[in-house]
Amino acid sequence: MRFIEKLNYTELSAEAKIILSTKDYNESGRIKEILRIIYHDCCVYCQSSSESGSFGHIEHFYPKNPEKGFDGYRNVYENLHLSCQRCNTLKGENLPDGIYSPNLYLEKGVWVKSEPGKINREMVYYGHLLFNTSHPIGSTDRADNTIKLFDLNNRNNKMGRSSRRHLIEARLRVFCTVREILEAVYNLLSAYHPTIDKAVQSLLTLAIKFTEKSSPYSGMVLDNFGSDLLNLYETHLLAKSRYR
Repeated sequence: MRFIEKLNYTELSAEAKIILSTKDYNESGRIKEILRIIYHDCCVYCQSSSESGSFGHIEHFYPKNPEKGFDGYRNVYENLHLSCQRCNTLKGENLPDGIYSPNLYLEKGVWVKSEPGKINREMVYYGHLLFNTSHPIGSTDRADNTIKLFDLNNRNNKMGRSSRRHLIEARLRVFCTVREILEAVYNLLSAYHPTIDKAVQSLLTLAIKFTEKSSPYSGMVLDNFGSDLLNLYETHLLAKSRYR
């Protein structure tokens, strides 16, 4: 799950709203293109890219099925997101009650921004698996409901298009890759000399790219390695200063 501030993309958001004012959301390929740009071509729920997951869908947080009562939001920009085919299939026509909104949610007919800090606090990666943290007694456990609905840890062992096996494998590959990079940096810094400085810089730059929003599973990387990456970066600066 990743919060993206869609409305910060002012020009793209304005363009999408103009298109949606005269066309259905699926009549213009530009709508999906705009969502791909804003969401960095990653599913808003599982963070898979189109390369590591399945192809992207335009996803309605509030279902467009008239029987669900949200048909009026079928072409509302705030209700449209980019999701992978598997997340879209698992969510289906379910009402979003009890799960986290990826961006905005309705409150008495008004769009209200989700709380990215709350999402990040309550949905945390330990290794390549996602867990819900403690929440107030009696409150809706949106983190746990979100994890279960989208089967983000492949607990349901479903087959076919709803399987999450590839998601877990992709996350594990990224996790292991970043860990190996940081271990290499640590070993280089343990015997630092200016002659290896370019190698250290290259590895740190590569690791930092995995934390950017344009990278799949960046939330997992930050949860697991954010503090380690910062410490190694500071250690590198200190090691360089000793040779000045």
